[in-house]
Amino acid sequence: MKKIIILIVCILLVGCDVEQIMPQSSSKPNDESNVVYKQWLREFVRDDGVIVSFHREGLEDENMLEFRIELGVKGFGEFAYLQKDKNYAIYDSGEDGYTLEFILKDDKLIIKESHGISYLHTNLSGEYKIKGG
Repeated sequence: MKKIIILIVCILLVGCDVEQIMPQSSSKPNDESNVVYKQWLREFVRDDGVIVSFHREGLEDENMLEFRIELGVKGFGEFAYLQKDKNYAIYDSGEDGYTLEFILKDDKLIIKESHGISYLHTNLSGEYKIKGG
């Protein structure tokens, strides 16, 4: 009750910002997000040379990951969305039903590709290991 009265008096008399009075919320959700992203922000490689990398620079949506898939000099990149299970993300092209499912399991990435035509003209489904690991 005292905090509310102090807040009201402060706003009326001094005009201070509400954020200056109210204690900052715990940073725990942010810390959890950072741990989740660290798991994803790596490069993964498959035996045939396909490389998958994930990035987060400049993305405000906490459920969004930017990915890039490369094979030789060809490549493409888009955005995947983390699901409730933070070890699972989906990319849906929205055009021809082409989807990629990304599943993190310990030290590997599993991709399930479905429908449509792959941008790299190869089947991307399979198991990928951490590059250099």
